[in-house]
Amino acid sequence: MFKYSKLAGMFAAALMALMWVAPAQAQATRTWVSGVGDDVNPCSRTAPCKTFAGAISKTAVGGEIDVLDPGGFGALTITKSITIDGSGGSIAGILVGGTPGFTVNAAGAVVTIRNIDFEGVGFSPTTPGTIGIRFVAGAVLHVEHCVIRNFRDPTNGAGIAFAPNSAAQLYVDDTILSGNGSGTGNAAVGGGIVMKPTSGGSVLASLWHVRIEGNSNGISLDTSTSGAMASSAVIVDSVISGGAVAAAAVAAGSVQTVLTINHSIVQGGTIYGVFAGGASAQAVVGTSIVTGNATAMFPTGGGLTVSYGDNEIGGNTSAGTISATILKS
Repeated sequence: MFKYSKLAGMFAAALMALMWVAPAQAQATRTWVSGVGDDVNPCSRTAPCKTFAGAISKTAVGGEIDVLDPGGFGALTITKSITIDGSGGSIAGILVGGTPGFTVNAAGAVVTIRNIDFEGVGFSPTTPGTIGIRFVAGAVLHVEHCVIRNFRDPTNGAGIAFAPNSAAQLYVDDTILSGNGSGTGNAAVGGGIVMKPTSGGSVLASLWHVRIEGNSNGISLDTSTSGAMASSAVIVDSVISGGAVAAAAVAAGSVQTVLTINHSIVQGGTIYGVFAGGASAQAVVGTSIVTGNATAMFPTGGGLTVSYGDNEIGGNTSAGTISATILKS
């Protein structure tokens, strides 16, 4: 009898230990980070983690990481559907040198990045951040209420570099991109928002209330990579100011590429304001102001700069060429 009781007690103790371990190993649908947290914590509200990288492994697919208070929460590679929301802290920051801020590499994933301040220390003499948000693979990326600035890597600096390898969607809302990209004049590369799908990839983008200011280039949609698919992007109620080329649509061969600008301002392009390059590229402008550019509208290589006929195009060194005018129905 004694042996039986002893064995039963040992079994019960072992079972209780397993039950105790299981919750610690489970991933939570909501986790938390804090400027005074610790990544050894479970990332709960009362025991938050220190970094986004520490929290993501403890967050379930489709879950959310929230910020409790101000802090710098580090670079992150995102490999699953997730929401990252910095609204709990007055400043939820990502400050990086030599690397991207966030990299999204998650086939089929839906990712939301909200209320984050990305700083690429672009005027560091040695290690500026490369890209604020780098998108390699995924289904949908939402960027909401963010600031992305000073990612000035000399090769490919960009605020958002959206380069999917399959059909992907980009939505940017109420966001500022400034001081991103590198180089000047004809040598300018990268820029505020660079949408350039790789082989097998396509872009469907919608951008609203976005300020793209003082980048080496403003916004571009480029399907010139071999194997890239037809893509389109619309930017509405926004400001695109400065850069060698403020707004560009670039295509190769018969790959249709359409960048539409509506109710917006395009100004200060030191070479072009609105550019369309390649036989299947269209840059379409409606109800917008195009001013202060070296050349306001510039089509080349069979590309089309299209106006709805209701724009204010003036104050440019050269008006350039409007390839076609579409009358509103």
